[in-house]
Amino acid sequence: FTFGSRVTASGIAVALLLLGGTAAHAQINIPARPVPPGAENDTRAFAPALTVRLDEIDWTQYTMVGLSVVFAQTMPSLLAAREIKRRAPHVPIVLGGPSCTNLIGKSLLETFDFLDYVVNGEGERPLVNLLSGLEQAPRGARVNVRAVVHRLSEPGAFGAIDQAPDMAALPAPNFDGYFETLSRTQNPAETRGRIRVPVETSRGCWWDRSHVD
Repeated sequence: FTFGSRVTASGIAVALLLLGGTAAHAQINIPARPVPPGAENDTRAFAPALTVRLDEIDWTQYTMVGLSVVFAQTMPSLLAAREIKRRAPHVPIVLGGPSCTNLIGKSLLETFDFLDYVVNGEGERPLVNLLSGLEQAPRGARVNVRAVVHRLSEPGAFGAIDQAPDMAALPAPNFDGYFETLSRTQNPAETRGRIRVPVETSRGCWWDRSHVD
């Protein structure tokens, strides 16, 4: 369960989560719990540890909560999104990542009523624009941003993307706040030793499939 919290220059509080797999900035694993036979892939085996962690955070303080979803992270992320929405009903929940692009994102919005927005494609520009829109819009109002869709979006919006043309123009990530929080945990040295900061230097599919972007 990876959690990052940021306050933007304009004072907007944002929470970003990634469950399982490798995080874009750091990873803290939820302690393993015994799994009943035959239930290795059952989300219910994951739920108790996750809900304990979610209860440690006041989710109502955020303007937006975003979850990054890749492959096997879909079900745990949906569980987290549902539980966060129960704790903070008025905070928009945003999904992004390869596992919710285009029509997949549309189906997720139609199926799970606790999701508010889905980002299609790379999220750097759409998320900034969404945050600006949420800051200016009345509470609960839908915000229309290119490459970000909701249940009432026009059909053509689900395939739109808004990528930075030059990746070198993106600012270098800053994880100081994360590591500052980490230093106040019970075993900071032990936890820090398990952190990895991977870097992906190109766009496209890891397995060289030309039809995947």
